[in-house]
Amino acid sequence: MKNFSNDVDVVLVKATFKKMAEITRNDVSTAKYRMAQAIRVSAGKRESLEYDKDGADIHDVRKAGVDLNNFTKWAASVFVGCSSSQFIEGIQEMINADGADLRRQQVCLDSDDEEEELEAMREIPTCGPLVGLDLDAMCENLQLEEALQEMVIQSPYSIWRSMKGRKVIIEMMDTANEQLFWMASILESRRRQQTANASSLVDPQAWPPPDSAAWRVAKDVLPEVFDDANVHYCAAVMRKRMVMHFIPLVNEEKFTTQILRDQMQALVLATSEVVVNRLTEECYPSLVNVYEDAMRSRR
Repeated sequence: MKNFSNDVDVVLVKATFKKMAEITRNDVSTAKYRMAQAIRVSAGKRESLEYDKDGADIHDVRKAGVDLNNFTKWAASVFVGCSSSQFIEGIQEMINADGADLRRQQVCLDSDDEEEELEAMREIPTCGPLVGLDLDAMCENLQLEEALQEMVIQSPYSIWRSMKGRKVIIEMMDTANEQLFWMASILESRRRQQTANASSLVDPQAWPPPDSAAWRVAKDVLPEVFDDANVHYCAAVMRKRMVMHFIPLVNEEKFTTQILRDQMQALVLATSEVVVNRLTEECYPSLVNVYEDAMRSRR
């Protein structure tokens, strides 16, 4: 879910899709067989497959096809009823059974991997924040504790108010300073990189601009910096950093039911959204103003 908000009930959405899929539990071998059969054909508005009492296809699957409903059930079973190893074995069974590896065009993913690696590298600042920034004071003005307390009070999930829930919220709230440090660092990092690219005669580490030449370069560079590392980019990266850190920690915890685990995962998403929204709405404009105020004072 890319843009999570407090209006979206993640647990209810997941439960709804599980109910819609109406998964029928089968033994492992049957599940793998049906998976392989379903993958062989595309999902379309064709005649439904029919099975005899042993689960065998009455019609040849490549002639009868699979309708959208059956394909949806199969797709849901991948996430709900099958482990990762079963899914991989089902794919392998399909390849061995009908020669799909010979007919399927080989897709090269090297370029995609390289782009992802480059994007990940771009998220790593090459320096710290601008010297003189009072990041602690910025964090104190966010009033995160009040906002998160209000979120928990209004939640229908009691586990959010439990010791486990409160522990997760406190730990995530404590990372707000880290996220702000990253955001300030990425802006300063991009400013230095863009300045170095724009002119070899200007010291990229010098700020505010010490002379007219540096001021003119900064005047051209800053709009590019704020466009490259804009508020939406910073929000997306900070949200990803928090979710990727805390979701695995939640998954390591023991819960009596899967529903409680889902509710705790929803807590991570909701808390991330509150923290990120406060940082981008309050702190990002303040960081931009620091640079712009320095430019105005040197004009």
